[in-house]
Amino acid sequence: MYQKILVPLDGSEFSECSLKHAQMIATGCQVAGVVLLRVVEPVPNDYRTIGMDQSMLRDSDKRLKTEANDYLAKIAGNLKKEGVAAQTAVIRGTAAEEILDYAK
Repeated sequence: MYQKILVPLDGSEFSECSLKHAQMIATGCQVAGVVLLRVVEPVPNDYRTIGMDQSMLRDSDKRLKTEANDYLAKIAGNLKKEGVAAQTAVIRGTAAEEILDYAK
């Protein structure tokens, strides 16, 4: 019935509530895998007006992506311990748009 389950996460406890449901569906329906997705939103251009230059913006973006990858890796590891195959993806953009595009 299901081939994959997409679980968008933003790092909040609220978003993590979906993990137990995804785990139960994956296990019960013998789903091939779960994809954990985190969208890193770009730093707004407004920050340039408060003195952030391009290198600071790049460093901030890189740090956010690293934190997102580490966060998803931890959750994927926990799912794998429960017997659920999980992969991760971190993409940059506007969350709603990127989640829909990724799901397609």
